Amino acid sequence: MAKLTRKLKQKIAPAKKEPVKKQGKDYFLLFVLFLTFVVMVIGWPQLDTLNRILYALLTASLSLTYANRHFEMSDRVHTIIERLGIGTIAFSILIFVVICYNQFVK
Repeated sequence: MAKLTRKLKQKIAPAKKEPVKKQGKDYFLLFVLFLTFVVMVIGWPQLDTLNRILYALLTASLSLTYANRHFEMSDRVHTIIERLGIGTIAFSILIFVVICYNQFVK
């Protein structure tokens, strides 16, 4: 009997959903994104091709992370941006390993 009354109450007045907590402003993420961009722009003449690619990928990854956290988008776009962010991080790690190999092993 208790189950039936509970089900009837839920059908009549469904349980209220808790509001989704908003993300913070992510000042540290913005600071690191800005710092990476500034280092890339100022050091562009001194950087070789692999380092330029590395900084561009890091800037893109941080931008995608910020967009993923703060912009309203559909689930499909959210998934695509999340995968692109992971892909750029993975590719930047690969480029970093190549840079370390070229600098220290060769």
